[in-house]
Amino acid sequence: MMANVLIFGGGLQALSAARSLKSSGCRVVLATCGDRVASKSRFADRHIELENDSDPETVFPLLSRIVAEESIDVVIPMEDEQAACLSRCKARLEGDSRVRCAVAEETLFSLVHDKSSFMTFCQENALPHPKTVVLDEKGLGRNDLSFPLLIKPNHAAGARGIVLVQDEKELDASLPTVVSAYGGCLLQEYISVRNYYYSVMLYRDSTGRVVNHCILKILRYYPIKGGSSCCGVTVENEGLLRVCESVLDKLGWVGFADLDVLEAEDGDYRIVELNPRLPACLRAADVSGVNFPELIVRDELRLEVVPFDYNPGKTLRFLGLDLAWFVSSPDRLRANPSWFRFFGKDLYYQEGGWKDAKAFLYSMMEGTRKFFSKSFRAEKSGMNS
Repeated sequence: MMANVLIFGGGLQALSAARSLKSSGCRVVLATCGDRVASKSRFADRHIELENDSDPETVFPLLSRIVAEESIDVVIPMEDEQAACLSRCKARLEGDSRVRCAVAEETLFSLVHDKSSFMTFCQENALPHPKTVVLDEKGLGRNDLSFPLLIKPNHAAGARGIVLVQDEKELDASLPTVVSAYGGCLLQEYISVRNYYYSVMLYRDSTGRVVNHCILKILRYYPIKGGSSCCGVTVENEGLLRVCESVLDKLGWVGFADLDVLEAEDGDYRIVELNPRLPACLRAADVSGVNFPELIVRDELRLEVVPFDYNPGKTLRFLGLDLAWFVSSPDRLRANPSWFRFFGKDLYYQEGGWKDAKAFLYSMMEGTRKFFSKSFRAEKSGMNS
């Protein structure tokens, strides 16, 4: 498959997406704003530095120019800000050229991107989810939720701003700070879960068929009480897959989706959120045989979409974040798989590994810099204490 693909935004998902697209024969153009890692990847044919990647009125002319000059066929957004921005620009970009934007239209995107509206949707459609209420700055609307509880920003990624509170006093002390930093918030029951959770990646086409899936069972995460994946293994789980498929069916979703799902101690599943863009752990799918970026491009260009063979059992580490887990977790010496296992069959790295050595090294340096940043630790502190 030969297509010109614009990766809009950076992050670790951009590293994996570029690698997957190059293996499919695509020409890859990477457009980022202040990215320190993906811009170093050897799998991007060209890197373009943007002056802005989140304001639609500024971004639209920038993307229009790149689409025209690079003869772009498909634009794929990476992180939350770029996906939200592209969703708002989608109709204009596709109306002005032949380009395809691999993102949901604005109304549907906004529904799932906003955590409170998505939880409301789950409640209205009898989909399993944690009990949730929307809060104002005074904490009104708690109803009958029982402590401990989570304060969660409506728009934040990577466990930023999430605070675990044990009683009314902690809630009253923490809520104004979270609202001031992140805006609207929700209050959610803290579910007693097993010591893992799932990232479920799926691609659903316009006929309602889930073409491919990949389930990453996340065994270590940071912050240590609930956060981003540090280490996980790809698995098969038919029951979990059916739950996630039902969510996409209710939404009428077309395209890629990534769902975060908890498994309660009683074995029931709880859908926490739906990410309407590629996740940082995308490489878990690639090493397990599923090339989601190729599926996206083929479907957007109306080419034949043939499912990939999914081969689970692959371990994926995010070494930079796994270092933060090691420092913070009391289970550091009891981890399974061992934290000290750095090489071996079916072990891969989210940062790309030595085949993308420059980006891998820059990612490690960036991870170390973040870990020693007071602001980074402060953003995550609510789920570490």
